[in-house]
Amino acid sequence: MQRRQWLVGMGCAAWSPWARPIAPIGLRVVAGEQSTAQLQVLEALYQRFPALRTPVPSGPPRGKRELVLAVGPAGLRKAAKEEDGAHILSLFTSGPSFHEMMGTLPGEVRSRFTAIFAEPSPAQQIQLIDKLFGKRVVVGVLFGSTTAYLEPLVQRAAQTAKLQLRIARHDAGGAGRLLPDLGADVLLALPDRDLYNAGSLHDILETCYRRNLPLVGYSAGLANAGATACAYASMTDVLWHAVEMVDDIALKGTLPEPQFPRYWRVAVNDHVARSLNLVIDDAVRALGHQPSSEAR
Repeated sequence: MQRRQWLVGMGCAAWSPWARPIAPIGLRVVAGEQSTAQLQVLEALYQRFPALRTPVPSGPPRGKRELVLAVGPAGLRKAAKEEDGAHILSLFTSGPSFHEMMGTLPGEVRSRFTAIFAEPSPAQQIQLIDKLFGKRVVVGVLFGSTTAYLEPLVQRAAQTAKLQLRIARHDAGGAGRLLPDLGADVLLALPDRDLYNAGSLHDILETCYRRNLPLVGYSAGLANAGATACAYASMTDVLWHAVEMVDDIALKGTLPEPQFPRYWRVAVNDHVARSLNLVIDDAVRALGHQPSSEAR
């Protein structure tokens, strides 16, 4: 387990886009595994928060000025179990996984948690679909038990973009029988582990390919696996958002609502796009939102 304890003050401000001093805040990191990806995230955190490299021997006092960064689902579970009384910011955990865990906690405990989800918002994915096709298309989406709460967000985003939705609800692994009847021009994939997992993803992508159905996803890994295009938040995007959120928490002393990454970008699988006769122009590839070059 990675567990370190620091007192953060001006070291955080050096990375702030407003370059403003912040009130001292106790900041610690909890991570639940020792994978290569996990270690990369931890090293990036140290770079974003320079003061984290200087341990405070006695540690900051517990209470509302202490914030725990819970890295990944394992880190979130560990923090929920062990960090009694601290405020917790979840990083690199999907929205469905975060909401599922919050559903197991009493309300007074949930109030100590916030998050920057690992995946982009449905609105960002719908924006990508709208730009990808440049015309009104029918967007198919499958909702399961862990993603049902996203349905109002998807509907609102599609309405704003004037795109038609075709919705189906699935049991775990039931995508194969639902896709033929969906009647969609493009499939919007949400971070549903019951549906888009190592055991079923190949079959779903193969079905989409046979039916000439582009799939627009939520991670660079999905684009590499065979999705046509994906909106996604890189590690840098999430960590930059985290810097801004920690800055605000330190100044205001309150936790914001859990939220999707503020910064995001687009990954394209050109081989799949060509196979589906889709021309993806520079405007699609340039979609997204990143911090200004002055703030990086």
